[in-house]
Amino acid sequence: MNIRTIILLTLICAVSVFLNVAKKESVPACMNADEAAFGYNAYSIAKTGKDEYGTTVPLRLKSFGDYQMPLYSYLSVPFVATLGLTETSTRALNMVLAFALPLAVFFLSMELFKNESIALVSSGLVATSLGLAVIGRQAHEGYLAVFLVVTTCILFQRWLRLKNKLSFGLLVLSLSLMLFSYQSARIFAIFFFLFAGWEVIRKRLPVAHLMALLAALIILAIPDFVYAPARVSNLLFFKNPGLALKTQEFRTEGGNKLLYNKYTVAATQFLGQHLMYYSPDFLTTRGDQNYRFGMSDMPPVTYIEYLFFIVGLYFLIRKKDANLRFLGGLLIITPLAGSLTWAGASITRTLFILPLLSVFAGYGFIECLKQIPKKHRSNATGAFGILFLLFLFYGWNFYLNHYNKRNTVITAQQCGYRELGQIIKSDYTSTDHFYISKENGEPYIFTLFYLGYDPVTYQKQARLSAPDQYGFGQVESYDKFTFTIPQTIPPNSIVVGTPEDFKNHESLLKADHKKIRVIKTGIHEDFWVYKP
Repeated sequence: MNIRTIILLTLICAVSVFLNVAKKESVPACMNADEAAFGYNAYSIAKTGKDEYGTTVPLRLKSFGDYQMPLYSYLSVPFVATLGLTETSTRALNMVLAFALPLAVFFLSMELFKNESIALVSSGLVATSLGLAVIGRQAHEGYLAVFLVVTTCILFQRWLRLKNKLSFGLLVLSLSLMLFSYQSARIFAIFFFLFAGWEVIRKRLPVAHLMALLAALIILAIPDFVYAPARVSNLLFFKNPGLALKTQEFRTEGGNKLLYNKYTVAATQFLGQHLMYYSPDFLTTRGDQNYRFGMSDMPPVTYIEYLFFIVGLYFLIRKKDANLRFLGGLLIITPLAGSLTWAGASITRTLFILPLLSVFAGYGFIECLKQIPKKHRSNATGAFGILFLLFLFYGWNFYLNHYNKRNTVITAQQCGYRELGQIIKSDYTSTDHFYISKENGEPYIFTLFYLGYDPVTYQKQARLSAPDQYGFGQVESYDKFTFTIPQTIPPNSIVVGTPEDFKNHESLLKADHKKIRVIKTGIHEDFWVYKP
């Protein structure tokens, strides 16, 4: 790697960090419940070595009953221990990864193509990716998982090439971290094993190496059988209640049982959902259906990136490139974490598709330039660059200046709890009890987070209800807090609800509006705080 490449790569990583921190005090507007859970569990582990429920060195975080992978919290411990429990410390890990991810993509491209120009373009696309940044600016484990999948791809390729103990040991280490980062990482672990099996068939890898990889995967899978999280199984495509209804609808309309049964209907819907993740509608227009992670005016990738992704795929097939099997296999399996669930289009579950598309696009761009006469290449590069920056600016401008002003976004991001925490702190000693509505997320975790509630004290009180149909449990109460609107408001208590709660609960219909404090984000009223 020459000095020019080092300088360019450093600048690319610096741009990625800048785009991670720019206007971060207001975008995203609020910290959501999942972020607060990661932060508070990191705080609890730093203080006690246990999670919020008192489990020592947990392999899963019980959290809301969804048993989240614990790695994000573990890696956040140094930040939380140093900076205290804050939004900044909770999100700090992904800020570090914003520098590391373009670097990892560069080395993956180098491992595959041995071409610095391709690697730099791929790295630059990742650094400026709005789709990746929207997730990376939050304390979301999907961003960590993407970094670890990229790293594991690099080490997997090195293991296939070197076939020594060191490369295998590093692969298993990266694979282990990847599997403890996010639920969707299992799909990539299965892919690596199957691809290694293919290499054994091609006699490029000894059977003993495959058996060693299988043994490592079996050991790493043990926690899945121990914890068996309901949230994961409830999201599976075949658990969708609408599937049986749709099958029954076809049958009542006279549809043949052979053509319309739960297997054929499911297969058709699954295929359509899987292909949707490659569509320009999803990647360049719509993105994630959850407003917490996307909106139609902030596409995950630009039209230029999508164009060169198609070009890259074309040249890989046309040239019968040696990397086609590996990259093509990754391209096929990456959307599975989204298409195997019924919860709608999700960029978070399929986030790896964005750096993968960047690798394809980097390759496609350089191969495309080779087809252009040398005297015109500079002009072509400039034209494509200007178009790319225009599309990129449009998406980033919407995200930084308009996205958080939408009421649907404010609601999805669960705003208001930061300000509520300040009110609770000031009124805590003078108030006997707080009643907080559950209409906007899991309020217990926000009170723990913004109060910096002592983990040792909470661990003795932590109780979670049985999981509901979506796999989530509820904390009904602890300390002075009850997370239900009471039928009768006791003296010297505070009730916190949404404006709708004050319209629908009989105990609040006659509330004196002069005694209500309104918590707002922009013009959106998040909570009404009432003390009779």
